[in-house]
Amino acid sequence: MIEIKGVDDYDKFVDFVDKHSQFIVKPNNLGLGMGIHIEDINTKDAREIFKGFQSEIEDIKSKSEEDESSIVLEEMIIQDEAFSKLYPKAVNIIRITTIIVDNAPVFLDAWLRIGMGGYSITAANLAEL
Repeated sequence: MIEIKGVDDYDKFVDFVDKHSQFIVKPNNLGLGMGIHIEDINTKDAREIFKGFQSEIEDIKSKSEEDESSIVLEEMIIQDEAFSKLYPKAVNIIRITTIIVDNAPVFLDAWLRIGMGGYSITAANLAEL
C-alpha cells in the first residue's frame, strides 16, 4: 500500500506498479466507497494513470472538508474461490464486532457484506454509486 499526494510520489508509484500491475485506487478523504476504482497498467500507460491521479486528488479536495487530499493504492486481494462464488467481482467481507470486557474479547455480532450490481466494491452506499 502506498499513498500518493502529488507529483513528487512518482518514483514510489513506479516501484509499486513494478510489483502490482493491477491495483485498487482509494481516495483518502472520502468514504462510503466513493471514488474507489481499479487500475491496470496492462491496459493503460502508467504515466497516464499517474497523471490522472493529479486530477483525482484535486477532485477529492473539492469534495472534502480537509485541506490536504491524497489517494491510496492497494494491491489486489484474491479471495477464496468458494467465497468468491457469492459475488466474484468484489472482495466479500465478514465483519465481526467485539469489545474487551475484563481483559477478554466479547463477541457482539457479525455480518456479511457482498458486492452487487457489477461493482468491484462492497460499499455501504453501493446503491447510490
